[in-house]
Amino acid sequence: MTDITKLPAQFISFEGVDGSGKTTQVALFVEWLKEQGVKLVKTREPGGTEIGKNIRKLLLEGKGDSMDGVSELFLFSADRRIHLHKKIIPALKAGSWVVTDRFADSTTVFQHYARGVEWEKVKEIHQIAVGDSWPAITFVLVYKNNFCLSS
Repeated sequence: MTDITKLPAQFISFEGVDGSGKTTQVALFVEWLKEQGVKLVKTREPGGTEIGKNIRKLLLEGKGDSMDGVSELFLFSADRRIHLHKKIIPALKAGSWVVTDRFADSTTVFQHYARGVEWEKVKEIHQIAVGDSWPAITFVLVYKNNFCLSS
């Protein structure tokens, strides 16, 4: 078995719909990594930084004001860029693994598919905000009962 403490620092995200168990699985995974002796940073989006907490509050409060998908895209992307440069990238450079509850895949699903923002716009903003700083691994959690299987 590989000693994961010998591996380079990894950036790992957990994605899924609200209530799919992301936060629970993140906590279990982080606990397992700690038991293995891995140095790590646990974070989330939005809200992984002080500015991100304010952006999260705006996003949650903005639902009542019918914020459009493009406005949400800009706010999530601003949070993500700050999060990357203030927390994620420095942690990785210091040799810590980073485990995040959500990242850019959520924006793709929610702002593009659910809110109708054109894919090219989402992709362009992702490139500006994230560049090449994507997770090495993304775990996507789903509800079994959310899907209707037919024969």
